[in-house]
Amino acid sequence: MTYAGAASRLTEAAAAALDPRRWGYQPKVDGAYALALTDGRGFLRRLLSRNGLPFGAADCADLIGIQTGHPDAALIGEIEAHTPAGVAAREARGFAQIHLYDALRLSGADCARLPYADRLARPHRERSIAECGARAPWAP
Repeated sequence: MTYAGAASRLTEAAAAALDPRRWGYQPKVDGAYALALTDGRGFLRRLLSRNGLPFGAADCADLIGIQTGHPDAALIGEIEAHTPAGVAAREARGFAQIHLYDALRLSGADCARLPYADRLARPHRERSIAECGARAPWAP
């Protein structure tokens, strides 16, 4: 079982006592839900809110056009926008960040029906391979 919010409400000792084969957590990022869509070369082309509407330029102009490394992807995350803490983080840094934590589609392959642990692991595994310089995992 994976529950992203459980560990944030636990003490460090209690979180450390959780069985990692059954529990996992991810840090909470304060912002707005975002669906990030990339083109065939892995460049971020659209950021959509939970209701399917595009974010305004003030929220995501720094992000459109960056290369995520994942071609033809639909990635879910939190963008630093629409909340006081998210806006403050963006303003303090001078640019917005999006924290990606789920994949619905990678390299054109549907991931939506996979278990969450698998969807979470795929982008991280691909990024690790690319960072190690072994190869670009999205290349043929």
